[in-house]
Amino acid sequence: IYHPDVPSRVKSTVPSVKLIAILRSPVDRAYSHYRHSVRHGLESLPFRDALQAEADRLGQLNPSSNMITAAPETYEAYAYQSKGIYADQLARWLHVFPRSQLYVLKAEDLFERPTETLGHACRFLGVPEPDSDLYRSYNRAAPAILAPSLKDELARYFRPHNDRLSELL
Repeated sequence: IYHPDVPSRVKSTVPSVKLIAILRSPVDRAYSHYRHSVRHGLESLPFRDALQAEADRLGQLNPSSNMITAAPETYEAYAYQSKGIYADQLARWLHVFPRSQLYVLKAEDLFERPTETLGHACRFLGVPEPDSDLYRSYNRAAPAILAPSLKDELARYFRPHNDRLSELL
């Protein structure tokens, strides 16, 4: 959802498409992204250092697109905080598509109440709801414990962005 050219490309291809955005807690998403980069040998810094290095790694913000100018593979590996600023990403989509074509759900709701959450998504799409016994977890990593002080620091960082997201939606 983060690339600035994608919404207009999608609109030109399938203008009446119904879109679903699944948003995870940006704090949890950032730490999960970091752990993924470590597991794949892309990251060698401790998490706090990686967060501090993010801006330098990604380069400057391009004012015309509101996107970081780094190469896609750099962005994929190191955009721990940037990818969790959902308000900016969804604003680009809502600039191109009406709100009625976008359904936003929280990943935590999907994890905790898959039948109910997917039922809402299916109704939005206008498709039949699948059998509830089909839901199971795939690709689960071991639970990660983030230091409480760093978790609080990240929560403070994301708070104004999450407030903007709430206003947007």
